[in-house]
Amino acid sequence: MRAPADPPSAPPRAEPRIPAFEGLRGVLALSVALGHFGLNHVLERFGFELRKQLAVFVFFALSGFVLSRAYYFGRRSFPDLALSRVARLFPLHLFAWLWGLALALATHRPLDAVDLGASLLLLHNLGLPGLTGWSLNFPTWSISVEMYLSLLFYVVARRPTPALAVALTLAGLVCAALWASSDRDMIETVAGVNLGLLCGLGGFGVGVAAWIVDRRCAAVFARGRRWAVPTLALTLGFMLLPAGVFHYAGAPFAAATLLLLLMLAANGEATFLASRPFVYLGAISYSIYLLHIPMLLTATAIFGAERMAGAAAKLPLLAATLALAALTHRSIEKPAQAAVLRRFATPRGARA
Repeated sequence: MRAPADPPSAPPRAEPRIPAFEGLRGVLALSVALGHFGLNHVLERFGFELRKQLAVFVFFALSGFVLSRAYYFGRRSFPDLALSRVARLFPLHLFAWLWGLALALATHRPLDAVDLGASLLLLHNLGLPGLTGWSLNFPTWSISVEMYLSLLFYVVARRPTPALAVALTLAGLVCAALWASSDRDMIETVAGVNLGLLCGLGGFGVGVAAWIVDRRCAAVFARGRRWAVPTLALTLGFMLLPAGVFHYAGAPFAAATLLLLLMLAANGEATFLASRPFVYLGAISYSIYLLHIPMLLTATAIFGAERMAGAAAKLPLLAATLALAALTHRSIEKPAQAAVLRRFATPRGARA
């Protein structure tokens, strides 16, 4: 069992990253890019379909766990959290937004000023009236949800008690069940509820619940080391379920995700996800996720839809996307994040 948390007066400790979580992010980002690049055209020949939205649910769960672990919600200030979220998410989003705007102007795509402003500020998929949910770079629907739910959970997760873990687990299962049963696009609203927000609430709930359990029961899950890879295979296997089956599988998928986070947190080094290539893939996963659609649209605009339709074109496109992700991670994502934090963060001594 882990040592009890520091008393409230103690400064929060820096928590090391979990390499397997980084590797999982890389696998998920790559699956989303492959799905948009046409992997489903191949899988459909064998009766399968890659459900990319499930990868995003796991992204949300990872964020809930990692933010809880890093911030100990309630022990660091809300401005610290807000600034770190802006520094982490906005610089690369702005780069992709400007790229998408330039591409839209070059291809004479109709633009709406309200939607442009909403997507720039990541307000476009919060279920606000008058907004369509679409943007210049449509994967950012999840970044919109991620940005503001992470701030909401600062309030929700202030007291990480077992009762809260149970409540968040139940909420995660219910949200996942409702979202999966709708079988609709994440930007849509059903019965007044935005499905992207529902997915995000479920994922964050599962992630924060997993962190609370991990703090108290890590040793229990460490004894199940040999089950880490089978749990990973089980969770990712949900992404290939037929539509008729997945309609009823939202809650089991959320439960499998919670178990996966616990297994990887305790036994991550026992999986291939903790190896260097996968950890690096995880490091550039945000760049892969945000830039693969602008890359696809740009290539289509230059070479035409017909030339970009086959695997012969998509494989070089995937390689170029990975190379660009590595470049932007090093030259935009990391330097911009550090610059924002240097410029606006309040020194710890001054806060004390």
